Amino acid sequence: MTDTISRWGNSLAVRLPKGALEAAGLREGDVLEIAENLHRPAFDTPIRAEGW
Repeated sequence: MTDTISRWGNSLAVRLPKGALEAAGLREGDVLEIAENLHRPAFDTPIRAEGW
């Protein structure tokens, strides 16, 4: 899968398709830890926001 970095207000963002979010078990409000691994981003297990 590929995607494009887009401007969202004053920030840059990548929109993730619904199917990819469901497959990864991610939902709105989740916090991701992003780390560089061999010069590529790696995402860790989401941290659920309280009450979600």
